[in-house]
Amino acid sequence: MISLPPPASSRLLTLLAWQSTLYWIWNERNSRLHANNYRSIDTIFSQIDRQVRNKIQSFRESNPVRSSQMMQQWSQMSHRCHRSLPAVSVEAIWSHLR
Repeated sequence: MISLPPPASSRLLTLLAWQSTLYWIWNERNSRLHANNYRSIDTIFSQIDRQVRNKIQSFRESNPVRSSQMMQQWSQMSHRCHRSLPAVSVEAIWSHLR
């Protein structure tokens, strides 16, 4: 059976989440290295979530249907991800960022 490619909105949402995650992890790395400023995993996740939601909102005027679909998908995904965040110490993550 041939699998169908995911809808364009799912691909775009995946790309937005990936870009936002990379940006905020790298931002945290730089913040720790250069400013000795540490944020919790919940704070970083909130920043990622807010950035993706803002970007989805920016599509609302040009394509309200796609924007609505993406917001619904993101709400479901982010809720599941946030609930299943591992209880990993910030120090363990930091050791991998060096």
